[in-house]
Amino acid sequence: MSRIPVPKAIICGSHVYKVLLNAKKTAGLQDRDNRGEVNHRTQTVAINGGCPDSQKTEALIHEAIHVADYVFRSGEGLKETQVACLAEGLAQILAGWGIEIDWPKCQ
Repeated sequence: MSRIPVPKAIICGSHVYKVLLNAKKTAGLQDRDNRGEVNHRTQTVAINGGCPDSQKTEALIHEAIHVADYVFRSGEGLKETQVACLAEGLAQILAGWGIEIDWPKCQ
């Protein structure tokens, strides 16, 4: 298995979205039972550090798809179910290729 570090940012078009893992910055996600969320105004992607690694990976891919959909304005935008299916499928493809994200312990 090849392990890659968690990206510090998602770069899409000319935009840079900072990836947040710090438990203090993502505490609201656990309260709402979310695995991740994107904020286009602040250009941040928050990932819930309390999830299993496989769920964090899917959440990161999921939010990256939202970023790309927003930045490139793909027509009317993808539906949430489409984003979820694409993210899960891409996570499975990466795992099948032997690629894992090396998630740190969130503090």
